[in-house]
Amino acid sequence: MENWDDLRYLVAVHKAGTMTGAARILGANVGTVSRRLDRLAGTLGLSPFHKTPEGWVPNPEIAGLVEAAEAFEGQIRTAMNRRRGPQGDPVLVRLRCPPVVSTMRLLPNLPGLQSAAPNLRLHIESSVNVNTLGDNDLIITTQLPEKGRLVAKSIGTVAFALFSGVEGNERGWVGLPEEFDEHPPMRMARAWFGGPPVFRLDNLAQVADTVAATGLAGPLPVEMGRARGFVPLDDNTHDLQLWQCFHETRRGDPVLAQVIDWIDRSISPRPITAA
Repeated sequence: MENWDDLRYLVAVHKAGTMTGAARILGANVGTVSRRLDRLAGTLGLSPFHKTPEGWVPNPEIAGLVEAAEAFEGQIRTAMNRRRGPQGDPVLVRLRCPPVVSTMRLLPNLPGLQSAAPNLRLHIESSVNVNTLGDNDLIITTQLPEKGRLVAKSIGTVAFALFSGVEGNERGWVGLPEEFDEHPPMRMARAWFGGPPVFRLDNLAQVADTVAATGLAGPLPVEMGRARGFVPLDDNTHDLQLWQCFHETRRGDPVLAQVIDWIDRSISPRPITAA
């Protein structure tokens, strides 16, 4: 292939699933991304992506090329980070994780990361639904991804329970959007109340705020519920496993290893229950 740089655009669209997301990753504009993909399509003799309701997905005929390009990118980043000196440019690491993890474990321990890795730039994106690596270097998830050449490690648990804003509440509950209905904490609440939530919110912080405002119940991390002074409906809890994942080509990356070590020290071996 004459234009190796086009493969960067291939990988970026694969990671982001959108032209806009790929442009953000590459520091380019959407028009440039589109032109590069058109040129790559001419080289390959077929369209590298198909448009779906979920975004742009790779043409199955080039699955091997996408995998090879993604692996090459990871290997290059690892090799560069191994050779990088202490006076080199700051290194960006992107981490995506559930809000309960970032708020209760990672953010309070940021000073330790600053002292251990002063030349690191860490971007933390909080999301309830973390199930793919995407354009991140590292993810923490409660759902072990089924696809991708990922290295996964169990790093702890999050304990959930049903909490109410008032004593003895039986009036109903609040929960997350419908795509989370099969998550164990949501199933636990639905079984207790025998039906769907009265209100649905985007994230657990909003669920907690609504529990406080309405006196209704909600499935919350035990630590969050206790910190807000909510009343547990019973003694039952459900533990969600936390998984830390990164692409296998990043094994031996010293920069990523520093972040992983910081996460381990922030979370393990403490479960996210009572403070």
